[in-house]
Amino acid sequence: MERFREILVYPASLDNEDPAIDTAAELARKTGARLTLLSIVDWSPRTWARAQAGLANEAKLRASSFRLTQALMDDGILASDVIVRSDDPAQAITSVASESNSDLLIKTAQGEPEPRRLFSNVAERLMQQLDCPVWLVRGATSDGAKRVLAAVGPFGEEHAAQSLDREVLDVASQLARVRGAELHVVCAWWPLGIAGAPFRQRPEQDAFEQACEHDAQHELRRFLLRSAVHVDQVHVRRGSPAPVIANVADEIGALLIVVGSGGRAGWRRVLVGNTADGVLEHSDRGMLAIREPTPASVGE
Repeated sequence: MERFREILVYPASLDNEDPAIDTAAELARKTGARLTLLSIVDWSPRTWARAQAGLANEAKLRASSFRLTQALMDDGILASDVIVRSDDPAQAITSVASESNSDLLIKTAQGEPEPRRLFSNVAERLMQQLDCPVWLVRGATSDGAKRVLAAVGPFGEEHAAQSLDREVLDVASQLARVRGAELHVVCAWWPLGIAGAPFRQRPEQDAFEQACEHDAQHELRRFLLRSAVHVDQVHVRRGSPAPVIANVADEIGALLIVVGSGGRAGWRRVLVGNTADGVLEHSDRGMLAIREPTPASVGE
């Protein structure tokens, strides 16, 4: 899998049982990718005592990081480590990702879905700031079968949106092959979102929604035919994207959800939301978010 060659790993702890380290190591073994382990020392030494505590913690992190890096290298994995001082983890991760030319960030996420906040958490900020995909790894288990779920919505005419859906499907397909998993595709549809028509009364509304569902299935079939990617199963559901994606992921026992992350930021992101943020809120499954291409990259 040539796509991911430089992987930045930000685990919650420096041991082999951390899910981010386990996931990154598995991917590196199968692809030959290089791993960079990142540790961040909370560095806001307003007092002498806090400064001393920070230095002591840094020494422990360096020792643990060195042992883990050596263990990975003994296992045949190209690995190095970086330790930085910062009181802003998201900014530190963004800086190291840029400096190391990382094409993927793998980060341990908290085990439970997080309610939406007025101000973004670290994961949401990373999805906004990083140019590379962000893989948030959780410890959720499946039913034993390996399944990767790609979330697409190929209904718009915008070039950027179509490019993002193709990128999501391509990455999900490659990861499914690497991990020996089935590839499932989910597409959420909503009558007003597709047709832009006012609410109608039944039975007209029922006929209208059936037509919308048929259009959604037709557009998805066209999209998959153009992509020439083998898909094991397709799920077309009525509803808002984030809860639909989370529900299907639970139904199939998905190991990973691959989803696009739109370019909204600031108050627009707070008020309108983002599908990747919503999935993070509704699901306890691992998620890989791919940022929407910039206009410059779409035209390339």
